[in-house]
Amino acid sequence: CTIQEVGLTYASSLALAAGGKTNLVAENRVAGCPYTAITAGGTGNRIEHNTITDFMRELDDGAAIYCFAFCDSTMRGNVVVGSHGRVASAYYLDETSRNSTVAENVAVDSRWPSHNHMSETCEVRNNVFVDSGDQLVTLARCRDFVFRQNVFICGGTFTLRGARDGVRSWAGNLFHVEGDMQAKWLDDYAPQPAERWTPGDGSLSGGDPFEDSAAGDYRLRPQSA
Repeated sequence: CTIQEVGLTYASSLALAAGGKTNLVAENRVAGCPYTAITAGGTGNRIEHNTITDFMRELDDGAAIYCFAFCDSTMRGNVVVGSHGRVASAYYLDETSRNSTVAENVAVDSRWPSHNHMSETCEVRNNVFVDSGDQLVTLARCRDFVFRQNVFICGGTFTLRGARDGVRSWAGNLFHVEGDMQAKWLDDYAPQPAERWTPGDGSLSGGDPFEDSAAGDYRLRPQSA
């Protein structure tokens, strides 16, 4: 279904909310909301193939897809474009989320494609995150995450902010970053001075794999793996 122009008189409105067990939130289009577009929690839930644009128009500390206590669940095949919020992310796993997967999603110019907080043993894989400027990935008070086979394209500085042990594996990711790649390790929530960072674990830094991501052409080049 299409949900648009939410919360015209109440800025804390959510476009779509789900919870409980084994629910499917799929094939919705959300266009225009003051706060979070889709929120869910619970066990065994799936958020799949939704398209979200023009979110977080007025409030901060939300996301295109925000999940609290999202356990043994999946975000898959969603597309998020743009963000208005100063403190707004594309895909957000919040407190006590565990054993969940964020896979095969796209985020374009969200500036903060992956935000994770007080969550554990989750996997972020096969996503494409594209930002024309800076890009931020966060894992505050998280542990045992895996980032695998994602594509990060960043026209500015890429910043990883979180605990040093928040991610146990960066396996097979591709980074195309025009500026610096840096980490700001957190002491609880207090960031330490930025330091140069490379992911390791077989991840690569290389050229833009798309025909022309700056112009919005995300077809893979023939030589891209």
